[in-house]
Amino acid sequence: MTLDHVRKVGRDVWDTTTVGEIMTPADQLAVVTPQQDAAAALDKLIQRDVRQVPVMLDGHVIGMVRRRDIVRWLQLQSGAVAS
Repeated sequence: MTLDHVRKVGRDVWDTTTVGEIMTPADQLAVVTPQQDAAAALDKLIQRDVRQVPVMLDGHVIGMVRRRDIVRWLQLQSGAVAS
């Protein structure tokens, strides 16, 4: 569930709306595995136009990858190479 999901729900029904009603179902989530590289994760983030994806291992969430973190890492790497 993201902030965008919450924003779509009127404040007058926040106390009666469940997470399950507004979240993205697990079978529709873009996910990555620990074995995938950062480029593959960034591609998935861009393709699905999402800010973060869960890292899955054996059907369990073991972490999250955020688009801004990958972009920041790439900026740091390019700066290190340029110096």
